[in-house]
Amino acid sequence: HPILHFQEMYPRLPLGVETIHISSTFPPEIPSNWFESPAPALKSLTISAQDSQSKPSNLPRPRRTRAPLYRLPHNLFGGDTPALRKLSLVNVELPWTSGVFKNLTSLRVCFGYHDFWERSGDKVTVDELLDIVSACPEIVSLELGNAGPKWSSSGGEGRVTRCSRTPKILLRSLVNVSLRETPDTEAVYSFLNHLDTPNLRHLYIHRRAGIVDDIETIVPRTISFNRHYEQSNCVILEAEPHRDLVDVSLWIVEALGDLLRMKNSYPPLL
Repeated sequence: HPILHFQEMYPRLPLGVETIHISSTFPPEIPSNWFESPAPALKSLTISAQDSQSKPSNLPRPRRTRAPLYRLPHNLFGGDTPALRKLSLVNVELPWTSGVFKNLTSLRVCFGYHDFWERSGDKVTVDELLDIVSACPEIVSLELGNAGPKWSSSGGEGRVTRCSRTPKILLRSLVNVSLRETPDTEAVYSFLNHLDTPNLRHLYIHRRAGIVDDIETIVPRTISFNRHYEQSNCVILEAEPHRDLVDVSLWIVEALGDLLRMKNSYPPLL
């Protein structure tokens, strides 16, 4: 297999590697000790272990035991990733308290739809997610798919702690937030309520179960978007209460009027 051959060629991660992208249709069979070497030059890390059940499908399929996910060590690359800015993990587990979750500009963690009800302990808590974004002050894009947030195991006591956390976390660079497959709307609300996002442009929230009677139970009034886009000439607002979906996108297209006039000036196709 190419991955195994790569491991033979490089028994330890080369110190000068800036980008690692591993994609496999099964959990990659790479010993965890391969990820123990320092990676001082690494800027982008992507590991994707897609399988046939990871993609949504309308076709019925027999239920089977969830295949074990690939697990990365807590002390990834020996904790030495000073240049890492982009991290994308699909069906790959990494402890949420790992030191790699710092100084990132792009974070994506997604798990397959078939794991929706089976995954709870591995989802990030509101506590952990707030700590992560606090450690990533220049984060631009945050995407979680079937990965949380959820309340901590402390139950009601944890909820009170989260609601009283002050001050808000200022994330000036955050433009995109996507939270998919999030059954706990209160946890989503609490997380968003603790953020100050003056340049936010895209917010996507989706869950599969239950009905939301009031959109404000998911999206707090305190959530802020980029004021420059108050004069947006392109806006998408999609809200489907029966699917618990909220999608807000706004942007500006320079010289939109001229572009539309040019489009309308083309002769009709025969």
